[in-house]
Amino acid sequence: MSVEEWMRLCPPGWLRVKAQLPPADKNTESSLPGWMRGIVTSCHALTYVSGDLIEPRTVEIPGGSDAEVVGGMEIFREDLKDSPYLWNKDCYVIQSTGTNTGVLTVVGPLKDGEHWLERIPAGYEAVPIHIVPEPKTKDQ
Repeated sequence: MSVEEWMRLCPPGWLRVKAQLPPADKNTESSLPGWMRGIVTSCHALTYVSGDLIEPRTVEIPGGSDAEVVGGMEIFREDLKDSPYLWNKDCYVIQSTGTNTGVLTVVGPLKDGEHWLERIPAGYEAVPIHIVPEPKTKDQ
């Protein structure tokens, strides 16, 4: 994912926000990072993000290695076929590549004990909403 895509998707400050993505229409394709397009446009999905490019955190990721993490995402996808579990949750870690290439690495999907859920966990309804802006065009 490009740094520019992440900056549109996630405001700085490590505050969890609900990313309000554009409606699924012709504009969606240009607004989402490429790797997300098939995930959130194929079904009803809720996307929560947090992070900060300026103040990354060093954490251990699955596999036992340390990584400079600039953010994380939780994507809840509605899936009525998994009844009684109406939601599938996947987590993604966004890490710096350690170089000034303008590219970030997305690790995931990571599944935890909350992968199959009957409802969105308590506390998520009070999360602030971040309206994801459209990408700038070459004319802007």
